[in-house]
Amino acid sequence: MDPGESAGQEVRPHTVRLNDVVFRHAVAEDAEALTEFAARIYYETFASVNTPENMQAYLATAFTLRQLQSELSDPQASFIISEAAGKLAGYAKLLADEPPDCVIGEDPIELVRFYIDQSWQGSGLAATLMELCLSEASNVDSGPCTWEYGKKICGLRPFIASGSSAE
Repeated sequence: MDPGESAGQEVRPHTVRLNDVVFRHAVAEDAEALTEFAARIYYETFASVNTPENMQAYLATAFTLRQLQSELSDPQASFIISEAAGKLAGYAKLLADEPPDCVIGEDPIELVRFYIDQSWQGSGLAATLMELCLSEASNVDSGPCTWEYGKKICGLRPFIASGSSAE
């Protein structure tokens, strides 16, 4: 199967295998590896457009072991990670929390983070991870997913990118 194909082979609940990449929900035991991976990927993604002081300040609060442990234990949050050869290749964080007033629809779910290691970019891994995020969002309410005013609607649940909502 080509890495860009989306079907995947169901291995056990909440785990999908695509070639040599495993997609699964993160658990508490993933906190340390996820902390290191998330901080590195965030730095690689945003260091060129931030000051060193701003990067350090954000990394010192957003990507600590304590912070990631707290996020992983949040019942409103869901982390989907991808691993290849036992190493993280990407992750996404979904949050079913109180939306800002500008977000319409019942029970929206927010895509808070979505990162792919540079070595996996262009491999199709991101497309599969996004499909799993959309599937997770659609599992809350039944019904087909459609686009409405720039938002992904799964059942009655809007799927929005963090910090934005198209009107």
